[in-house]
Amino acid sequence: MSEVEKLYKLAGVNKKCIDKRYEKCTGVCFDCKYFIYLPFTAEKQFELIKLISITKGILIKQNRIFIGFETGNPKDLKCAEDLDLNFEETLAGLINNLWQDLTEQEKAEIKRILE
Repeated sequence: MSEVEKLYKLAGVNKKCIDKRYEKCTGVCFDCKYFIYLPFTAEKQFELIKLISITKGILIKQNRIFIGFETGNPKDLKCAEDLDLNFEETLAGLINNLWQDLTEQEKAEIKRILE
């Protein structure tokens, strides 16, 4: 399971049916065979970065995302980094690692952004 899929699951976002026959379905269409998570778009990523940066400092460099800055000491920064992952996976992985430290309001906002 990718970091993005884990994030959608943590946030409680349901997969959507992409079968055109079910366009008017507003709930879970049980006989649909094509369920996917909605795309993790650049807009969603930007909104997530804005949300997290309200309470935490963020430094983004290529596929390294540093978060923290509480003490001003670079050694105290938490880093989400994996040279084999793209930016989207790295960002999702960072939020997954922060999940237990987020407030219920922040978690609800993340879910809203992802939906």
